[in-house]
Amino acid sequence: MAFYPLVGGLLGIILTGMAVFFHTFFPQAPAVLFLLLAWVILTGGLHLDGLADTLDGFIGGKNRESTLSIMRDPAIGTMGALGIFFVLALKGGALYALCEKGLVGANNYSPLPFTLATGRYLMGLGAFVSRYPHTEGAGKNYIGRISVGIFTAASLFALFIAAMTFQLKGLLLLLTAMGGSMLWIKYCHKRINGMTGDTLGALGEVSEALLLVTLSVGI
Repeated sequence: MAFYPLVGGLLGIILTGMAVFFHTFFPQAPAVLFLLLAWVILTGGLHLDGLADTLDGFIGGKNRESTLSIMRDPAIGTMGALGIFFVLALKGGALYALCEKGLVGANNYSPLPFTLATGRYLMGLGAFVSRYPHTEGAGKNYIGRISVGIFTAASLFALFIAAMTFQLKGLLLLLTAMGGSMLWIKYCHKRINGMTGDTLGALGEVSEALLLVTLSVGI
């Protein structure tokens, strides 16, 4: 997880290059849709699945036990499907707005590296400050087990990418996103007594969408 921000930044650079390619051959709207599709394929839709499971569990669960049980069910319910659709639509709308400002597809400069780097850093933040509510599961191997050194390295990478991309505005956006993430983490601890891989995935997806929206408005 020390390298999560760097991985996100690299994915953002790749997607920026693909945006330039798509906008060379397609009009703006289909180019954005192709970019979203490439985004999902490159990441395997893993965090979107976590978002769907989280929404199904948090909306459908009546208590901690039922919430966790629903989240572990591999099937996706109505709320989960709607959540995926809405987050992708939000990302697509923000990307379309950024295209109109010439930031995606029009040249080699893009907010995508910052967005993906920050989204993954916030997932590391969630794993660092949280506990795992299950006795078993893949999340047990890293949630609550991130060392101070690993998190410090991830923080330095995230700060570097934010500063290099948007200078002071990037640092302020990063700090604001961290504050919002802590509210979500606190709620998860209250609701299910910790964070799971699904809630971390939801944190990453929603953070990316909100950052893109913010950047589309504020730049």
